[in-house]
Amino acid sequence: MSMQRLILEKMKEKLLELAWVNTVDYEKIRLFESDFHEHELPLIQMYDQRERSKHVQGRTQVEWSVSVEVVMQSKETDIVDQGVLLDRKFEVKKKIGENVRLDLGQEPATTGRFIHMAYRGSLTDLHLIPPMFMARLDFDALYEEPYTGIC
Repeated sequence: MSMQRLILEKMKEKLLELAWVNTVDYEKIRLFESDFHEHELPLIQMYDQRERSKHVQGRTQVEWSVSVEVVMQSKETDIVDQGVLLDRKFEVKKKIGENVRLDLGQEPATTGRFIHMAYRGSLTDLHLIPPMFMARLDFDALYEEPYTGIC
């Protein structure tokens, strides 16, 4: 399994611990209002943004940018506003920050060596896909991967 997939799996595992979330996903990315199903919300989805690598001997040092998107919808019984969205965003940041190593580190040398998750910032958008409330948090996963040999 790739290091990137391992990272997303571990992030998913951690984020599912949040009591308010119904769905955490990285396999199916939702882009349009019609892609979101009511039973999935509130939803967290994670997706690849960019990879920067530096070749060092037989390995690459990687900074992989991953976005974590919180998607919520206001309902009569569960009102969502900017304050609620900001609180949820903070909880996601805190959850990843509790264990920036994501319990990775015992992977075989052929997979690579995980270093940690670095928080890079966020963006809140209340009007991107009405009636959804969305926030994006950006992280860099720092790790090494074998390239021409074992790390």
